[in-house]
Amino acid sequence: YLSVTFYTGVSGTIFKETKKEVELAPGASDRVTMPVAYKEYRPHLVDQGAMLLNVSGHVKESGQVLAKQHTFRLRTPDLSLTLLGAAVVGQECEVQIVFKNPLPVTLTNVVFRLEGSGLQRPKILNVG
Repeated sequence: YLSVTFYTGVSGTIFKETKKEVELAPGASDRVTMPVAYKEYRPHLVDQGAMLLNVSGHVKESGQVLAKQHTFRLRTPDLSLTLLGAAVVGQECEVQIVFKNPLPVTLTNVVFRLEGSGLQRPKILNVG
């Protein structure tokens, strides 16, 4: 099953669970996948949160129980910054910001906050 883990270590509600029975020949291995769509995990995302994957198994023949936990964070998209022209002390310079939306939904109310040497306070760009 899959749940969100808060930065405090507390686990959130389980939002995806799958069960599968697997038959393995001696010395064989198998792969079990659990695809998770954006629409499934989006409502559960929190700031500084991670995903917690819990996997457990039961061997019928021996009664042995297996369990494993794996915590992972979703990778945030890259921002590309390109200086347009020369950067000269005391003069304004232009920077091009490129951000590609990796999500299957339109982003709205996008805000970039630029901070840097020589700026008295962060420069805020409302993109839409």
